[in-house]
Amino acid sequence: MNRFLLLCLGLLGCLILPATAQDGAGPVGPVPQKAIDAAIDRGVAYLVKEQDMDGSWRFDSPTHRAGITGFCVYTLLKGGLSKNHQAVQRGLRFLDVVEATTTYETACMVLAYSEADAQHYRERMQELTDQLVDWNEGAWAYPTSVLDVSNTHFGTLALHHARQDGLTIPDKVWKRIGKVMAQWQEKDGGIPYRPKGKVSSSMTAAGVGVACMVRAAARELGKSQRVLVKDMDGVIASGLEWFDIHYNVNQEPWPGNETSRRWDYYFLYALQRVGMLAPAKTMADSDWYQDGARWLLKKQEDNGCWSTAYGEKQPNTCL
Repeated sequence: MNRFLLLCLGLLGCLILPATAQDGAGPVGPVPQKAIDAAIDRGVAYLVKEQDMDGSWRFDSPTHRAGITGFCVYTLLKGGLSKNHQAVQRGLRFLDVVEATTTYETACMVLAYSEADAQHYRERMQELTDQLVDWNEGAWAYPTSVLDVSNTHFGTLALHHARQDGLTIPDKVWKRIGKVMAQWQEKDGGIPYRPKGKVSSSMTAAGVGVACMVRAAARELGKSQRVLVKDMDGVIASGLEWFDIHYNVNQEPWPGNETSRRWDYYFLYALQRVGMLAPAKTMADSDWYQDGARWLLKKQEDNGCWSTAYGEKQPNTCL
């Protein structure tokens, strides 16, 4: 099974894509699966070692403590640990008693419960899902402050999993989210963090990923949502056209990330969602999966984590 390192929020699969040419250098063979699996195992081991005795992870504590714990539990499960592993169980017990106060926290808790055992945690998941629905204004904020694409990405991702697990989500929420993404997208297909702001690779990938998840929900709702499906088809197509021009994983820095490399891992995570959900095997005639895998293998540190100049090792390793 191919695993795109730890960029795996819900879509691991048997995916071996063809070799690609990079910068005119000729064919480049695929990244060895053993190297990918070994990198994942080192990342999982790092996260297990970083867990506190109370079951939590403490990145940016206390602001997002429940969020990073949910994200780590979800990643450990996606990385191959059993739900009965002691690190997973300690993390879940911590989440059972903590209160989620932000969009990121609530969304990541839904992801963790969904991957662990959606049926067992159904009541808790519905409670968290209802909270996200209440906070939604077409997009999401923290939930205070101003609406943005990143919070909306995580909020939609949580609803996407909740929908797949059979939880109750009002139809109108998908319409609101889709409307906002269509409105925020620029004419060239790029998407900014907030309306009329600077377009970036990470936010365009996040916004197009949101459109993919809204389209999936609309298709499931049937003929009554044909207009929404068509609108999301347009957002996705325009976003992919933007990447046909601006995709350059092999040529750093990436558009919109030039002045801050803080969001590189988030970009690759968001790009993976687009590639799998759109679906798109290539972008700008380049194999995004292989490009991302090579980049991540080069960036992994000796202790198994991924980080930037800002640190943030736990969330970047989860991404």
